Amino acid sequence: MVFDYRSGRAVRGFDAGAPLTSSLDLLAASAQATLAFVLGAIAVLGPPLLVLLAGLLAWRWIRPRFRPAKAGETAAPAAASD
Repeated sequence: MVFDYRSGRAVRGFDAGAPLTSSLDLLAASAQATLAFVLGAIAVLGPPLLVLLAGLLAWRWIRPRFRPAKAGETAAPAAASD
């Protein structure tokens, strides 16, 4: 007696395209999870980092204007980048 089982698409894993199909499904799921993680990290960390960047730029812009004059100078030195 010979039994030839051909499930086709009814049972996943027995059809000829299953390894390729499952690997592509895994690739899509992995890419989706990676993208979700990266976008989540940007959404969570982005606003605080923007506030820190704005504070740093404001500090660098304001600090030279209020620097005390050195001995013998009558005014604070002008910023070199202006």
